[in-house]
Amino acid sequence: MLTRFPAATYLILLALSLLSPRGSLAQNLEIWCVWGNGGAGTCAVVRGPNGTVVLLDETGGSTQATELYNNILFPNSISYIDYAIAGHYDTDHVGGLDNLWALMGSSHSNFGAYYDRGGTKRHDGSDISSAYYDLVNPSGKRATPSLDGSDDIDLGSGAILRFLSRGATNTTSELYIRGRPSVTTSITENNKSISVLVTYGGFDFYFGSDLEGTGEKAVDDIVVTDLGRDVDILHVDHHGSESYDISSSEFLGNMDPEVSVISCWSNAHEHPRYNTVTRLQAVVEADDQRIIRMDPGDDTPPNDNWAPENMNYCHTTNRHLYITTNGTTYTVDTVNRAGGNDITDADLTNHMSDEGGIGTLISEGFEGTFPPSEWTTSGTPTQESTYAHGGTYSVRFDANTDILITPLLTTPDTLTYWMRATAGTSCFNIEHASSVGGPWNHLTGSPTSTDYGASFVQESFDLSSYSNIYIRFSRCSLKTYYLDNVVVTTGTGSATATPTRTPTPTQTTPPGNNMLLNPGFEAGGTPPSNWNKYGGTFETSSDRAQAGSYSGKYTDDNTSLSYAHQVVQVTGGAQYDCSGYIYDNTSSAYGYLHMYWYASSDGSGGNIGSDQIGADSSNSASWQYRSATVTAPASANSARFRCCIAASGSPYGPLYFDSLTMEAQGGSATPTRTPTRTPTRTPTRTPTLTPTPTATTEPETNIVINQVCPFGIPGEYVELYNNGGSSFNLNGWKLDVYSGDYTFTASDVIPAGGFYLISDTNPVSGVVPDVETSIGIADNSSNSFARLLDDGSQVIDTVGWAISSLYEGTRLGALSSGKAWKRNSDGADTDDNSADFSQADPDPRNKSYSTPTPGNKIRVNFQPSSAPTPPGYMMDDGSAYGNHGSYSYGWL
Repeated sequence: MLTRFPAATYLILLALSLLSPRGSLAQNLEIWCVWGNGGAGTCAVVRGPNGTVVLLDETGGSTQATELYNNILFPNSISYIDYAIAGHYDTDHVGGLDNLWALMGSSHSNFGAYYDRGGTKRHDGSDISSAYYDLVNPSGKRATPSLDGSDDIDLGSGAILRFLSRGATNTTSELYIRGRPSVTTSITENNKSISVLVTYGGFDFYFGSDLEGTGEKAVDDIVVTDLGRDVDILHVDHHGSESYDISSSEFLGNMDPEVSVISCWSNAHEHPRYNTVTRLQAVVEADDQRIIRMDPGDDTPPNDNWAPENMNYCHTTNRHLYITTNGTTYTVDTVNRAGGNDITDADLTNHMSDEGGIGTLISEGFEGTFPPSEWTTSGTPTQESTYAHGGTYSVRFDANTDILITPLLTTPDTLTYWMRATAGTSCFNIEHASSVGGPWNHLTGSPTSTDYGASFVQESFDLSSYSNIYIRFSRCSLKTYYLDNVVVTTGTGSATATPTRTPTPTQTTPPGNNMLLNPGFEAGGTPPSNWNKYGGTFETSSDRAQAGSYSGKYTDDNTSLSYAHQVVQVTGGAQYDCSGYIYDNTSSAYGYLHMYWYASSDGSGGNIGSDQIGADSSNSASWQYRSATVTAPASANSARFRCCIAASGSPYGPLYFDSLTMEAQGGSATPTRTPTRTPTRTPTRTPTLTPTPTATTEPETNIVINQVCPFGIPGEYVELYNNGGSSFNLNGWKLDVYSGDYTFTASDVIPAGGFYLISDTNPVSGVVPDVETSIGIADNSSNSFARLLDDGSQVIDTVGWAISSLYEGTRLGALSSGKAWKRNSDGADTDDNSADFSQADPDPRNKSYSTPTPGNKIRVNFQPSSAPTPPGYMMDDGSAYGNHGSYSYGWL
């Protein structure tokens, strides 16, 4: 039976769907909290069901690094760390990484990426520790995580690490918050910490580094209010301190942990504090060993503020802590070693997680690799970011042959999902079968006939009478549908649906006939909700506002053009009144509003025209109004409304945008026609149940990526090749290699039939690059890709390997250390990475390289034909050159 209900219903299910963007639960998530053997430091290691390893904070020193390597990494066969995340720049959080690097073999190839907040200074203006900075900065793998979900780490089988907060660079007093306005009060080095939430099914692990009170309150709002989660295990911020309102009763009460872990050592700060532990006693489970400290802490008198070890629910391990969960239950144990105290509470084995009683078979938000693990597709259902209910992506259905099938559902209870389509009667199939090959039968209430009203609506089906089934999604009308946040629960934990339908859009609805969503940036977010950005940092800000409480704050990171955009469907030949406000109080940057037109219905493909909306902004301490009436080209079906920033030098802004409008003349905000796709994007082949490639088809071009080498030895590089018959100026194009991207200038010209070399080393393998720049290509991780984009930001070519979600055709496997991906034939491109590339020894070529032109063969034989063939030669009996009598040509 189909039921439709508003966002207030199924709150827990929705929260699960937002937090678990992959397929059904299959394996365990593992977490180790590292004991420092009496030394200062905080560190945790996370290994996901897919094997991805994340290092949270970095041990604190040599002693702790040795403990980590000898007792955790080496015994558990962890030889590669995909992400090393520095919470902030105090030594007890970034110290010891250089020691660990040496223990792991002194090779950057043992690390996929180093995440921190960037910059060169601590908040007080002092330099970042040279031991840390000199290690990570030259690696080409240093990156700053975004808070818009794009850098969240997929741990496999629905497990995910989400970034919640990140401090501003250097001495800027600002803490960025995921989906919310920044915190600008009580900013210290500690309160600029990167904080994260690790979730798997119903299990949650919070790690906040040294986050302080105002930062904790903002993070609390995300975890509890926005996501509706109760934290199972809380890694207590700042070693159990209570200064700056850390671990307040309000924060701990809202987070509501069952177990807390305190990383401390013998210190001069009396950590953990008595008041902190008292507040923890009030919120953790009223049972033994629920407040676990890794070390006694400051147990040397006088220590009037220190929490004694014998307080109720407390336990000191003097050992590393091991946590494992299947998403429904979790176990807390200790890592065996001489001395120390084991976890002895039997109830901490297979303990039910806070949300574990619901039992989640599937919680899929389509944020990772598409199709997700164990899902099946046919036709061309597409993962895209035009509309999304939670996170960044949804699945688009454009044709009746587009099919998406879930993994096997053993004991399903309730199916919920969010769907969007243009206004009017819809027709969408929800079917079940005992085999992925069918036969398929409609669930009661399918096909649906919902008028979605161009907003997301949540729908539900009762599956409690079924077992061991698959669910198939497909459309049966000419509309374009967007599917997101599919959740299938099991057991008795599902909520009772209200059998009424109230469409609930996820965005701030624009006033009047405004076609833009969140035009005044009141919905929050970084980047702001419903906006995508290219380059720089775009965020919701309360610094100033033309109207309301917020504006969109844009800060560029170099002199290249950056912009935020939103895709809007339009009618060809129609006129649109567009306007907006820009606040520009910097002499080194300016902004403007721009419209790009597209023949596609979703802003894809090359643009077919553009219009600027008013003049560029000028340096003025006041809001500047810009407006224009623009006409869509006759063949236009969509447009990208862009807020642009261009800087001539530092400082690169900030600029502010607010009160943006786009209204169709005549008052119709939404075209009445049914959008259609261009022929090239609707394949007509007979559908099969073979999963389709994840990458979208890219435009034909003469310029391709020819080689990629991600390793520091011989040096990271990308080689381009020009298949064309004339030279090509790459001005405005961009090389995207996960971090350290490069934007080409007018001086970057690739010759006809020639090569162009971009490298972080000069020379690399003895070859001087055409461009030497700081690029950071991921070795073998989810960010292992290289993309080439044209001056309109359209993807021209993509090479992806390891577990990257970006690639063409079939993704390449892991790349052996010291090797490069090289096209099997220079320039030959079938849009299938697996068919086009092979591992090879690095062989970089620059634009000065020339391929020898074959000439006439000269065959000379000074030996009888019976003479032995010299090494490196071959025999030629002359038969290939016609009948020349009885003599042969011998070797050549």
